[in-house]
Amino acid sequence: MSTHLALELRLHDAVVEHRIVRLRDGAWVGDRADAAVIFPGPVLQLRRRGDAWTLGGHLLRRDLPVVIELGDVRVRASLAEVGSAHGVLAQLPDPVPMVLTLALLLLGASAEVGRRVVDSPDVSAQLHALVVGQAARPVAAEGRSEPQPEEPWRPAVGLSIAP
Repeated sequence: MSTHLALELRLHDAVVEHRIVRLRDGAWVGDRADAAVIFPGPVLQLRRRGDAWTLGGHLLRRDLPVVIELGDVRVRASLAEVGSAHGVLAQLPDPVPMVLTLALLLLGASAEVGRRVVDSPDVSAQLHALVVGQAARPVAAEGRSEPQPEEPWRPAVGLSIAP
């Protein structure tokens, strides 16, 4: 595990930047070209003192962040332990893109099957017959409708009109 600096920069109480910077020998933050995190205002130096780290003279600890107010700019800094992921789990790919891809493929396949079923002449005729209220014609083994004797039209509501 290595030690990092978690730095949050707020302007008018809105988070503008949140960075995690690896701590080695020291760094600068603030209004300086080579700063690890650049923000308007004074330049703060990040230094190591024995086992401890200081930012602009304030002692950094893991459990207690340092908050520096610079007018409308607020800098919140604390130490963070960042571990590296080793082992079998680190080598596995992220399952989320694979699951989303599979879901999209299944959705597209089901839409294609549905379109083909609705577009087929026999199913379209049966759906039309259900909507209009006519009896569907039986389908022969080859997929063609068998000829049926003409029946008088009857309303789908169930009302009969005497001839």
